[in-house]
Amino acid sequence: MNNESIIKKTIYHIEEMTSLGSYEISCFWSYECELCEHFMHHNESSILHYYCPWNSKVLYGDKSSSSKYASPECMIKRVKLLPYEEKKKILLEFKKRLECGQYNPETSSLPLISLRQEKIIKDKIEEERLRKEKANEWLDKYLKYYDNNEYIKHLILDNYLKNDFQHNEEGIIFFSPDEMKDVVGAENMSYDEYINIQLQHYSKRFDFIKCYINTPCEFKGKIQKINSKQICFERVYVDGMYLDNAFFFEGKEDHVWMSKNGFEEFQIGDSVSFQAEVYRYLKKSNGKAIEFGLRNPQSIKKIKSYKLPTNKELIKQEVKRIICETCFYYERCNDFYCMRDPKEIKALKKQLTDSILSTQNNKK
Repeated sequence: MNNESIIKKTIYHIEEMTSLGSYEISCFWSYECELCEHFMHHNESSILHYYCPWNSKVLYGDKSSSSKYASPECMIKRVKLLPYEEKKKILLEFKKRLECGQYNPETSSLPLISLRQEKIIKDKIEEERLRKEKANEWLDKYLKYYDNNEYIKHLILDNYLKNDFQHNEEGIIFFSPDEMKDVVGAENMSYDEYINIQLQHYSKRFDFIKCYINTPCEFKGKIQKINSKQICFERVYVDGMYLDNAFFFEGKEDHVWMSKNGFEEFQIGDSVSFQAEVYRYLKKSNGKAIEFGLRNPQSIKKIKSYKLPTNKELIKQEVKRIICETCFYYERCNDFYCMRDPKEIKALKKQLTDSILSTQNNKK
C-alpha cells in the first residue's frame, strides 16, 4: 500500500468517525496491525502507524521526542477520555493536514492535541483515581457483609460514582449519584448507603424497571382497594417500548398502590387505563429497599375488563427479544422478517422458554 492510498484510506476513516450520528472512536488500522493492544515498536516497519492520529508521534508531534512517549505508542485509551467533540477536532485537524499536504511522516510536525485537551485528559485521569479511591473506601466499609466478595469488589471498582446501571442475575443496581437525588424519601441518605441498600435488597418489580429504563406507553389495572389517600390495583398491565430498537413489550405487576388523586370518580372493581411516570422511592418496612412505583397519572379512562397476558406469554415475548438481540443477523433484519431457519428459531424459543419456566417453578 503506497502513501497516496494510505492517505485516502485515512481520510475515509476520519469521515466515517466524524459523520453525523457516529460517536465511535477506534483504532484506524486495527485489522492490519496490533496498534490497539501493543506498543508500536512491535511493528515499527509499518508505515500505517504514522497515518494514525492516535500514534503518540502523530498526536504529540515533535513534543513526543522529549516526553515519555519517545517510542511510538498507541494513545487511544487516553484520547477516549476526551469528550466526543474534542476527539472530532483532532480528527478534522489531521484530515486538513493530509488534504493540504502539510503532513509528512518522515519529517517533524506540530502536535494534533492542544494543551487544553491534554489538561482535560489529565483531569479525567485524576478524577478516575479519586473515584477508585472512594470505591475502595466503600469496600473497606461494606465488603465484609457480602459472601460473593470478588463479584462485589469488581462491581464497585468498575461502577462506583458512574452515571450508569448494571444488570446481574438478581436485578439492577443504579450507580448514578444524580439519579439517587430523585429517589423519594432518600433525601438524607448517603451515596454509600444507597449502593449498599440496592445490593442488599433487589426490587422484584422487573416490568416497572423495564419501563423506568425505557419508555412506558400505557398502564391498565383493576381497582381492588380504596382508602382515604390511595387506591390499590390487584394487577397492573404494562405496555412499553425499548429505547434501543423501538420494539414493544408487555408485562404485569401485582398489588400496586397509587395516590388516589385522579381516580376519585372510580369504584372498586372498575378497570381503568392511564399513563403514568415510573419513579423510585425508599421503602422502609421490613428493611430498607429502593422500590418502583407509579405516580402523576394522566389520560385516565374507564375501560372494559381485559385479559392480561399469561406468564408463559410474557416469557415467550422476552425470549424472542433476547434471541433477536444476540443474533448474528441482528443488524441486517427487522422484527417482521427473520433470516434464520424457522425450525432452528422455533426449537431455540421452546428450549429457552421451558428453561425459564422450569427455573421459576423450582423457586416456588
